[in-house]
Amino acid sequence: MAANDSKRTEQVKLNLTERELLDAARCAALEDRTVAEFIRLTLRNSLYGNVARLSRSGEDTARDE
Repeated sequence: MAANDSKRTEQVKLNLTERELLDAARCAALEDRTVAEFIRLTLRNSLYGNVARLSRSGEDTARDE
């Protein structure tokens, strides 16, 4: 059975230090994103790197970036 990439339904509990949360919030604000969105996009970039970005280049689909 293939993984469903159409919806974000899975949750992960994450414990951060106060400093990590403050720094993540600052980075998110610089990109006009929520902290959760910033963390998800950072994780996705770490997992997939530029592959996802390159495969979508030139497409006019809804993008997170």
